[in-house]
Amino acid sequence: MAKKIYLFVLVALSVLTASAWDGEGTESSPYLIKTKADLIELCTQTNVSLLTYDGVYFKMTADIDLEGDTQFTGIATTSSNNTKRFSATFDGDGHAIHGINIDAMEWKTAPTETSLARLMAQNAPTTWAS
Repeated sequence: MAKKIYLFVLVALSVLTASAWDGEGTESSPYLIKTKADLIELCTQTNVSLLTYDGVYFKMTADIDLEGDTQFTGIATTSSNNTKRFSATFDGDGHAIHGINIDAMEWKTAPTETSLARLMAQNAPTTWAS
């Protein structure tokens, strides 16, 4: 009985996730991140529902201003042991996310001095995971 309930919950989560964004999550038809609400939904799906989106594709379609909204806490930020890390392909398509509230970062490997990650880390407390 427990296996049937677990399977039902997984199927229900898949249906909810599939309807959260336009697109199919494939390389040729990625889920489209068009608004602040779309990005916050991705945050919720990865931090609350702990979905990793392994093999799934996302694409931004516009610049997004988060306006410092504290509902956005990052993507896949709740797992300290990397078992629930974000495993999708996220294409920013040349767009930017503005007004993001970052209070800390953790990188699996230290970014190089010239990398974008290093530039981002200059303005936030940073932890290098080992």
